[in-house]
Amino acid sequence: MHKQIGKNLLTTTTLNIFTYLVPLIVTPYFVRIVGTDNFGLLSFAQTIIQYLILFVGYNLDATVSGEVVIIKDNHEKLRKLFWKTMLARLILFFIATSIFLFLLLFYELANLNSSLLVVTFIGLIGYAITPLWLYQGTERFFELFLFVAIGKILFAVSIFLLVENFF
Repeated sequence: MHKQIGKNLLTTTTLNIFTYLVPLIVTPYFVRIVGTDNFGLLSFAQTIIQYLILFVGYNLDATVSGEVVIIKDNHEKLRKLFWKTMLARLILFFIATSIFLFLLLFYELANLNSSLLVVTFIGLIGYAITPLWLYQGTERFFELFLFVAIGKILFAVSIFLLVENFF
């Protein structure tokens, strides 16, 4: 048991370090490419996506992971909870995507930066399809780390590949 706690602590610590490390790598590159005057564009795009992530999450990560802890040994109940939660997230994701498309079409500042918004939208897609709550509830922190790390890496790679083309 103590080995598992140590492994979980190491994994969550590594995840926190990784979460802070990616922006430290991406931000200087982004500022060098777009200049300091346009740095706020990345923050603007990330803020919009973070609000949409909050909407899609609808506090499901916290509440459902608590339910998973209770029923994690009952595979039938866990399967039903998984699909019920993913359906709810999918519905919320489609609503969030509609809001996102509305912003792209009708919000003047978003139109000026639509390519950057599309790049950051990858984060919303990743969040919507990743069952973080399942990995938290079943205490599978290594898989949780992998999903978050892959998402952060995809975001960083998309910034490196796409930003230079748009600015």
